[in-house]
Amino acid sequence: MMNAPPLTPSYNSLLDFIMEHATPDDVLAFDLPKSEKDRAIELLDNQDDDTLTPEERAELQQMLVVERIFMALKARALTAKG
Repeated sequence: MMNAPPLTPSYNSLLDFIMEHATPDDVLAFDLPKSEKDRAIELLDNQDDDTLTPEERAELQQMLVVERIFMALKARALTAKG
């Protein structure tokens, strides 16, 4: 598995803002709706089959950005909870 590059200062600023306005429990409780998870699986399957349209590729890229943000947020929330 490839390691993600370090977060840019703008990502960190966004994460700091969210952590200042949400409790760690709020962040940890956040989850995407099932329909969005299902759509991500569909897009990943299409990517594996090399059948993504340019619009779907852009949609998947946006989903991956959101996923990365929330993975980092949840890591910060766990650290804040001790």
